[in-house]
Amino acid sequence: MRNFLLFIFCLSIIVCPVVYAAQPQEMDIQSLRKSIILGDVRFDVTTKNAAAKEHFLLGAAFLHAFMYDLAIRQFQAAEKLDPGFAMSYWGEAMANKHPIWNFENLAAGQAVLSRYEQHKDQRSLTEKEKYYLDSVKKLFSDQSLLDRDRAYYSAMKVFYEHYPKDPNVGAFYALSQLGLASDFPDDPSSPGYLRTGRKLIDYLFTQFSDHPGVVHYYLHYHDTSDRKLAGQALPAARIALTVMRSSSHVTHMAAHIYRRLELWDDYILANQISVTAADTLCKMLNDYPLYACNAENKYHSLEWLQDGYLKKGKFKQAQKLVDRIRDAAARDKSVLYKQWYYRMWARQVLVSQNWNIPALRIQPITKRDEQIYWSAYSECGALLASSFLAIHKNQPVESQLKRLNKLIKYANGIPDPYIRQACQIARLEVKAEFSRCHNDKENAAYFTNKALALQKKQISTELTPSLSFLSANEYYQNYVLAHKK
Repeated sequence: MRNFLLFIFCLSIIVCPVVYAAQPQEMDIQSLRKSIILGDVRFDVTTKNAAAKEHFLLGAAFLHAFMYDLAIRQFQAAEKLDPGFAMSYWGEAMANKHPIWNFENLAAGQAVLSRYEQHKDQRSLTEKEKYYLDSVKKLFSDQSLLDRDRAYYSAMKVFYEHYPKDPNVGAFYALSQLGLASDFPDDPSSPGYLRTGRKLIDYLFTQFSDHPGVVHYYLHYHDTSDRKLAGQALPAARIALTVMRSSSHVTHMAAHIYRRLELWDDYILANQISVTAADTLCKMLNDYPLYACNAENKYHSLEWLQDGYLKKGKFKQAQKLVDRIRDAAARDKSVLYKQWYYRMWARQVLVSQNWNIPALRIQPITKRDEQIYWSAYSECGALLASSFLAIHKNQPVESQLKRLNKLIKYANGIPDPYIRQACQIARLEVKAEFSRCHNDKENAAYFTNKALALQKKQISTELTPSLSFLSANEYYQNYVLAHKK
């Protein structure tokens, strides 16, 4: 496995730049589409404009890869070339619904469909195209989210029953079930959707093992703490790294599987490929500034890559990644970059236990922060690591504890208790470390045990690096065991 992934990684950083050497303005759309490696997406669509079809096919490939902004660009380009091209409007509308990520832009999706009604002409559509359009209209109707999700699922079910040999139809049908279960995880019907959806995607993978939608959604269905199910996705992970190596997100999904199985070398390589894919595609599309292009995918994978290096004790390599996100955060003042930087810096301090790492100047978030979930969590991590540095330099930590108390109050307004609990654990760990370093064994053990007890109560749907920078838990567990002896 390691040798295979090493080959793929080398392929992605050595061969791909040669393929991508031409600038976008020097490429026609057909050449551009063939140079972007996202798998073979085949649609029979009604248009006489060859360039519009190429834009549509590239947009569909981006759609299967959850690269929604890029998909919208391509579908809009197709609409400009052929204003009556029905399927380009279907694709643009679909790109405003992000299954699994629990996001949609209902108004934008409805506006796209309204625009189609203004431009549609007398051309005859195929039966498949009519099914696609009917289903997306149900997805963006005026009903409630639950009713729309269910109506879309039902429409795709009928669609698939008519075309069981079409991998695009099957893939979107499987995704409709995963999306419905993700939007309503507490609904009694959701476990059933997951079971039938996984059964479907398992079958589709036996028939269409190189189809990008099938491979991608297969990874999501098997990204689970059930190691047996996760293990079944190893072939799909390998395929994703080749068939869809231009997608930072899909190659990163391979890393999800490797993390589930604690295959750390493979995990590192998959995230390396993911980061490289983001940078390579951005250069190819001439999307600058480069640091900001495809940022969410790129820095998400960068954070996981740091986690992999730390798991392997490769602290210098991990620190280089912290430096990279630090530089990006210095160039862009948005809260998103600050969140990545705080979490990665905190993880570097806590895991490496290098108390000589330069202190971070923390800029407090506000309760009005539009991303308070991640902002509060990230700042709590930075405060925890900052406190550890201060304690080991015999400096006071009252200001950090005071700020943690305020963040805990902010987090009380977040429905998910995970963030509040994480900040409470951070506060307890600061007190435990302060007591330990001052040889107060009784209080050190007391605060440590309270932190570990609260840790056990935490509920999180996924155990990811982004939600587990508090890796000092092992440190504390070892301390408690040593103290008991």
